[in-house]
Amino acid sequence: MDDHKIDIPELMGYHELFQVFMEESIEPIWCFELDKPLPIDLPENEQFDLFYSHAYLKENNKAYAQGLGTKGGKTCWECASVK
Repeated sequence: MDDHKIDIPELMGYHELFQVFMEESIEPIWCFELDKPLPIDLPENEQFDLFYSHAYLKENNKAYAQGLGTKGGKTCWECASVK
């Protein structure tokens, strides 16, 4: 059971490393999430329809936002809710 303990300080270190990577990367990075599960047994066109109707931008970096033309390089979630 001890092998499955979560090392919170180690996880925080990974989170901080990820945040620095997101902030410093010159490449656009984004993450979309769905507000409900997407059944993978549906036909592909129905999956696309559900994705486009239920996906939202969860996180992105400034390079992605700049590519969309936001002012000041703010991330999209700083500018407005994207849906």
